[in-house]
Amino acid sequence: MDQQKTITVEILIKAPIEKVWEFWTKPEHIVNWAFASNDWEASHAENDLCVGGKFKTVMAAKDKSTSFDFTGVYTNVKENELIWTSHYENALRGTLFFASLKIKEDVHEDVAFSFSAIFECDIFRIRH
Repeated sequence: MDQQKTITVEILIKAPIEKVWEFWTKPEHIVNWAFASNDWEASHAENDLCVGGKFKTVMAAKDKSTSFDFTGVYTNVKENELIWTSHYENALRGTLFFASLKIKEDVHEDVAFSFSAIFECDIFRIRH
């Protein structure tokens, strides 16, 4: 991975792996967490969780001033283990970033959750 274009978030979740997977992948749960701040919401989610399947989450400002569709395609899926995706800004501009999710249950039955995004566009690069 190109470290200058990669953002990785790792967290330990004290829940069974099946529950973590369900809350990450089911549309009825996605709408409860897939937004950046409390003044935004995920008003709708669709998820066809299979290789080649598409997903879409509609993210909107709660004041209805703006919204956008967060979309992509699954390129690898292993239930309760990993998801790889390609995300698109829109049809004209092409691939925005690739993402991978890895989850693994430890000996205490906690879930190690690792999400990485690899950006194709320099504008999204974090500057130090």
